[in-house]
Amino acid sequence: MKKFYTAAYIALFCMATSSCTTRYYAPALYQNDIMYMIKPHSKDTVKTRIYASGNYLIQSGANGQGESNTGLLNIYRSHTLSHFNFSYGALAYNGRYKKQESDLHGPEVYKSYRGYGLNGSADIYTSGTKTDYRFGVDMAYNREGGDYLTFRRLIAGLPDVRSATQDYLLSYGIFTEFAIKANKNLNWGFKAFYNNTTGRRIRTDLLHSIGTSTTGGTFSIGYKRVTFHMTGAVGSFYSSGGAQYGLTYNF
Repeated sequence: MKKFYTAAYIALFCMATSSCTTRYYAPALYQNDIMYMIKPHSKDTVKTRIYASGNYLIQSGANGQGESNTGLLNIYRSHTLSHFNFSYGALAYNGRYKKQESDLHGPEVYKSYRGYGLNGSADIYTSGTKTDYRFGVDMAYNREGGDYLTFRRLIAGLPDVRSATQDYLLSYGIFTEFAIKANKNLNWGFKAFYNNTTGRRIRTDLLHSIGTSTTGGTFSIGYKRVTFHMTGAVGSFYSSGGAQYGLTYNF
């Protein structure tokens, strides 16, 4: 009976996608998987801290088709040494992908997903009176599960459908950042980055058509132990984009 329902679903999906428009379905956090990680300022008296960051992620689907909404928790530790910073942590997330029929890119789709992962960041810096100037690298690895992954695997290979079947993402990025410590309690900064997702498999699944990189920036402002940060980015061919809004507490 289960095989019957699966076959029926595929048949209905094929009929609904009978036009020549190609449908793209990428992994849940594709092009929006690297999180902003705070590091102590060189003028801080405490040079090692643990951070808990709650984040809301919103992004367009692959090639601008559909939309993903995600809640993500990132726990990490950061260290500041002489002219060198680094961070490492773990994350967990839960969310939903949705694509309405009015999008003109196939049938209506509502699928949930969840996952976990690891992330890290490191940079070298020079410091002025109040400002640290940083240049570094970011990295993130996550594994995905849930209905959205099952759906992507189910429809992979159908006509006019490019669907990523892998359950993981490995991404890296380079960035430059300035962090300003205005006074004992107030700090703010801006980060510009270029990120890329690795893997020949995902490039093949998506037919090399939507790109694997993103370019964007993050603004942050903190008061005492709490920091608010927001990130915006656009994809390789400017057909997709994403945003992150986060609130971080340091211990």
